[in-house]
Amino acid sequence: SSLARRGRDATLALAFGGGIAWLTWLMLTREFDSISWYFLEQSVPAGYDAFVKCGNDEYAAGSSKEITVSDAGTVCTVENRQRPIVSVTKQLSPENDPGTFDLLVNGSTEKAGAVDNQGTGNVAVGPGAVTVGELAGTGTVLADYAAQIICDSGKGSGAAGATSYGFTVGYGDTVSCTITNTRNSGKLRIDKDFVGEGAQKAVLLKRSGTLVTGAQGVAADFTGTEQALPTG
Repeated sequence: SSLARRGRDATLALAFGGGIAWLTWLMLTREFDSISWYFLEQSVPAGYDAFVKCGNDEYAAGSSKEITVSDAGTVCTVENRQRPIVSVTKQLSPENDPGTFDLLVNGSTEKAGAVDNQGTGNVAVGPGAVTVGELAGTGTVLADYAAQIICDSGKGSGAAGATSYGFTVGYGDTVSCTITNTRNSGKLRIDKDFVGEGAQKAVLLKRSGTLVTGAQGVAADFTGTEQALPTG
């Protein structure tokens, strides 16, 4: 009859690769219904942002879109873009230094109490400006260390002594940063002078409970050896 309508075909194609999912929707509408409305929606995997465009439109952020389908057919594409990944690793010099540090990404503590060779692991961030840095952990004083931040993937390095550093990232970027803390050191020499007359008794000279080299049983004036020691 005059009210008879043609069948309607819909083809949905999905292709995944390199962190990008492409969703193509082709619709042929009924003969007498020249315009139809549809709603396109896609679940987005963790660590990705979705963008949708239909026809010649620009991509717009979002995982769903209301679609107008005409007689000529409509093609929509959903693109999944992998969010930037940032990681921060702690290095200490010397390696056995007892200092601990809280490692930050965009001001948030991603690893508390990090020691040598510990880090945040991969942290997904939004595209744009990113800041990495550190705070002193329990019992640690940042002023006792010289800090240096170095990032790979062409993101550069912070100024000498800086405990935070900023750079920009885009979709698909993976950036690893290392914060190296070198313990400041000073020099110490312990001498012994006997003042006054009378018998000089043997004494022990110690530093932090450890016998000063060459000072065993000192019974006369003694000049110690200068030694490099951590500050603090």
